Amino acid sequence: MKVRLIGALVVSLCGVVVASCGQKATEGDRAASSGGAAAGGAAGSGGTAGGSAAGSGGAAAGGGASGAGTGGGAGPVITSAPPAWERPGDCGGIGDLCAGLFGCGPLSSCQLDGNVCIPKPPEGSVLLPSQSPERPYCAAYTCMTFDEASCFCTGEAGKTVGNCSSPAALAGLCTGLDGSCTNRPCCDGLTCVDLGSSRVCKQPCSNASDCESGCCTDRYDTGDLVCAELEACTNPCKKRGEACTPGTSTSPNDCCRGACVESEVPAFAGCRPTCTKNEHCDTGCCVPFASGTSGFCASAEFCSCLAEGTSCGPNLPNCCEGTLCAGTSLDTLTCRRSCTTEADCPGTLCLPFADGSASVCDTACSSLGEACGSGGLNCCAGMTCAGSEEHGYTCRRSCSDPSECPSGNCELFPEAGGICVE
Repeated sequence: MKVRLIGALVVSLCGVVVASCGQKATEGDRAASSGGAAAGGAAGSGGTAGGSAAGSGGAAAGGGASGAGTGGGAGPVITSAPPAWERPGDCGGIGDLCAGLFGCGPLSSCQLDGNVCIPKPPEGSVLLPSQSPERPYCAAYTCMTFDEASCFCTGEAGKTVGNCSSPAALAGLCTGLDGSCTNRPCCDGLTCVDLGSSRVCKQPCSNASDCESGCCTDRYDTGDLVCAELEACTNPCKKRGEACTPGTSTSPNDCCRGACVESEVPAFAGCRPTCTKNEHCDTGCCVPFASGTSGFCASAEFCSCLAEGTSCGPNLPNCCEGTLCAGTSLDTLTCRRSCTTEADCPGTLCLPFADGSASVCDTACSSLGEACGSGGLNCCAGMTCAGSEEHGYTCRRSCSDPSECPSGNCELFPEAGGICVE
């Protein structure tokens, strides 16, 4: 909140809209923060309900042709799935990681998009299998039997695909790890974490031993304990309101989720959940960034305004329309009626700001002819308190030249300045 001394008024210039105070926000979110982590991963995230072509740079070595479909995307082709994967004794390299065309076993070939070993295409086929009741489990641009998918998902490749968290997830019957649970429930064993503008499936936990990574934490500052990468426990992210380091084009900020807001308003500064509408915020208040349609969540009071006569200033909401925050000191800032002429201000003056940007009715000072000095208010801007102990002190128009007085008479003081004499 910036303030400037303008005449006898200290005028608050800042409002809630971030850019009006030179506030800014860096929305480079920590990985999988405000938007929700994408389902799947490097090995092909779109394979649940039948993926896309095996081509586009990802043909399987040994025969998979570009354009090989992996399902029509019409939904699951089975109605139930086993509760867990059962790894066969010999996987022939399925589920391993590979480098280029090399590194896979006799039953597998390297999928270049993700560098994972997938089942070799059926004998005599140049296309990767599409989704079918016999091959309902799709990932990495191919579809697999239960045994093949068990090999894939229990191998190193499975760690790159969130839907490998369960057979039901990979078959599209429910949402797997890191997938969106906005329109479809999470699979058994996962919990739906509400991030405000999105919802994502995560593995719940109560202590570190529940997690393969050894890290159980409130990763997204939602109150939900979930399994997270070990770094989230050794180098915890910053929670709402904590001081943060803005992200760059190549690195995220260090907030658990949302934006790192840089602001002179303490109630705005620090890590804040991002939003596009009030409903995305647990406070019910989404304050927009000046640079676009998105914003950040703030206290509910910042989605209301302060009425005329209400105290205002730094770390408080805007004054309501038609009023501005002004006062004789930081301690007396109140919402004052804006004006264009003195007709807008019965009994007081319409005083312009020095920069000419606006004017307000000055109700916290004595106007022309009113008592001032000891026991009274200070004179409004443009006035000087003058008189004597015997006759009392009143506010007179200030002047330094006769042309500044309606009467043409300016009585100058010995030291400096003067008052208009009627």
